[in-house]
Amino acid sequence: MKKGIYTAGGCNGAGVSKQTIAGTLLADYALGIDHPLIGAMQQLGKANYLPPSPVLDIAIGVSLMKERYLGRKEV
Repeated sequence: MKKGIYTAGGCNGAGVSKQTIAGTLLADYALGIDHPLIGAMQQLGKANYLPPSPVLDIAIGVSLMKERYLGRKEV
C-alpha cells in the first residue's frame, strides 16, 4: 500500500465483530488518534497463504470428508 492509504479486510466467521473494531481503529490511526487497541490489532499478523484452485478445492473436500467421518457417531 502507498503511504496514507489504509485498508481493513474481511476475514473468517469472526470477521463481523473483529472488522468493525478494525475499521474504527483504522480511522483513529489514520487521523493520528492514539488508542490502546491499535497495537494489539497490528500484532495480529497477516493471513495464511491459500493455494490456488484446484489444490485448495481438493484440500477443502478432503478436510470436510475427514470431519464428517470423525463426527459420524455424533448424530
